[in-house]
Amino acid sequence: MTYSLATLEAAARTVHALMPATPQYRWPLLEAAFAARPGDGTQIWLKHENHTPVGAFKIRGGLVYFDRLMATGAKPAGVVSATRGNHGQSLAWAGQRYRIPVTIVVPHGNSPEKNAAMRVSRRVAGMATPGTRLLRPARTVRSRSGRHTSRRHPA
Repeated sequence: MTYSLATLEAAARTVHALMPATPQYRWPLLEAAFAARPGDGTQIWLKHENHTPVGAFKIRGGLVYFDRLMATGAKPAGVVSATRGNHGQSLAWAGQRYRIPVTIVVPHGNSPEKNAAMRVSRRVAGMATPGTRLLRPARTVRSRSGRHTSRRHPA
């Protein structure tokens, strides 16, 4: 995929249509710590990504991914991805919005908190459970189920 200003603007429209802007707050104590000299006009604003529906900025990627997937004109039977956490939460949330089942493949010993956060969505069709010795690679799950495989970092 080629990225351009038009691509970025389309992604922004998708995100803004489905979720509110993330709050930003000015932090005077950080401004004082990073100012070259006191009162030099330095401003530091922090964007509170923990206020998004999944508590992470990656939710935007999931929304844009599913929007582009739906733009192809063929709704997939589902989506499969391998991840340790935030990416999976993003896909699960977006899958729920678009009514597409999501299967998340996680490594054995993954964070129980991240696993629980991904399971919150009823649209997560499957996930490795604690005690699993061998996980099927995402491509095996995809080929056996006819599902689309998500790539974490699109080319």
